Amino acid sequence: MTSIRALIVGAALFAGSVASATAADLYRGGSIKDGYVAMPAVGPASWYVRGDIGYSNYDRPSMLEEGRFDLTNTSIDDQWSGGVGIGRYFGRSVRGDLTWDHRFETDARGTMSNMGGVDFPGQRTFGLKSDLFLANLYYDFNMGGRFAPYIGVGLGAVNNKTTSGSVPDNCICGFSNVSIAGASQWSVAGAFMTGFTVDLRDRLH
Repeated sequence: MTSIRALIVGAALFAGSVASATAADLYRGGSIKDGYVAMPAVGPASWYVRGDIGYSNYDRPSMLEEGRFDLTNTSIDDQWSGGVGIGRYFGRSVRGDLTWDHRFETDARGTMSNMGGVDFPGQRTFGLKSDLFLANLYYDFNMGGRFAPYIGVGLGAVNNKTTSGSVPDNCICGFSNVSIAGASQWSVAGAFMTGFTVDLRDRLH
């Protein structure tokens, strides 16, 4: 099983409705002689859009060829990602969003041992990229402060794609020009997030 260690940095632009008061609201239910009526408290914007960049580091993955041959000396190179999303506040501290993240293509490799029943032993090298779709729910602490930690969970699906690759001629079996066909597969995906937001300016976090 492959675990992923990822650092994700995002920016959110708040572009929703906020509580407001007009001149007429100040004196509703009374006359001007009744005195000043305070404006209602302004809460967070209802809607926001977000953008993310990330960098992922993988541990050593398990690779199985043709459903029965385990590859050795496996690795996946580090990988950059970028994503977008749209979200909404459901209360002062609870929010949710829908996100799409694309992990850009990186190199993956593994070695097939020269064992019985193997037509083409040697190292396999191919590309790997992914598209991740999540529905996320967060709880923000210290909402309203400039520095606000949060925790969150997400559930969705991921489409992993392998691009065409090759098996170099190792000069033992006399083969050459052996290629690997690309393929894709959908899987269930989940996430646990913890981090913090910092106010950069009005409506930009």
